[in-house]
Amino acid sequence: MKPRSQLEYLRQQKLRDPALVFSLSLPLLSSLSPKKEADLAIFEQLIIAGCDLGEFEVVKQCLGLLKEQFGAIVKVVQPAEPGKEPKVKVEGSSRVGILEGKFLEAQGDYSSATELYNTLLTQNPANVLASKRLCAIQKATGTPADAVKSLLSYLDSNPTDVAGWWELSELYLSQGHWQGAATALEEVILFDPLSHDVHTKLGECYYGMASGSKDGVCKDFSGEGMMAMARRHFAEALNLKRGNLRALMGLRMSSRESALRPAKVNDKKGGALVDGSVADIEVAQKLHEFACEEIERVTKGKYGDLGAGLMEIGRREGEEIVAAMANKAE
Repeated sequence: MKPRSQLEYLRQQKLRDPALVFSLSLPLLSSLSPKKEADLAIFEQLIIAGCDLGEFEVVKQCLGLLKEQFGAIVKVVQPAEPGKEPKVKVEGSSRVGILEGKFLEAQGDYSSATELYNTLLTQNPANVLASKRLCAIQKATGTPADAVKSLLSYLDSNPTDVAGWWELSELYLSQGHWQGAATALEEVILFDPLSHDVHTKLGECYYGMASGSKDGVCKDFSGEGMMAMARRHFAEALNLKRGNLRALMGLRMSSRESALRPAKVNDKKGGALVDGSVADIEVAQKLHEFACEEIERVTKGKYGDLGAGLMEIGRREGEEIVAAMANKAE
């Protein structure tokens, strides 16, 4: 297969292999022309691969050729009309601007890259790539709160970007903001309701919210307890993928917590179980038993002492739940 065909295949399959791309595209550089649409894609591949590998001289050469053809990003201040502020016009190719911004990021010059992306957004506020790169810079520079603000602003204009909502949940989790992460993941679920990974992570968020709250009650869900919400998502994750050990551990832990919590005065709108009631403990006990049995099946003969330890923990927790049920009955 010829180098151009290989590079096209890598683009079509969205494969990122910097070393391979660089070795295939560098020999073609002398024959590439910015005037040809097909060659522009190879320029972009070579620039991104060069940034990944630290081949900055090659990147500079490529960017120089592109700027000669399409122009660099510059601000032009137009004369102001009487009584009005001067208008700022941005000239140049935004496509080349994004590549130059990535080059600045690769060199660690985040301030210049940020200024460039803001300039591109002045040219076109709906520039998706510039908005995403700004969020990435804020995350890389250790300012997740600013990244959250930028990402929320971006998602206001692009609410169907599933990857954006997932990234927002990651940013919230990095700050220990369980509720924000859960809200973002609820948006992801709307687009991908059959993802066991999303249900598992959402269950972990509700478990974290319930563990950190005083009463474990979430009024936003018809009075149903947050721990019950965690159980629901862990159970759905297992329904979508049996043997999901992460979801099994979450179901086991959330079921135990539900069973051992004191009774709550909770709204029953929609027929929801009262978190901590006898009926809820019975459900929690059955789910706990199921989780322990599945954990034993999944780990048996695979994880050595770890599997045996998990089974022993499950047995002891089962005894705790039986005792809790007996106390409730009294």
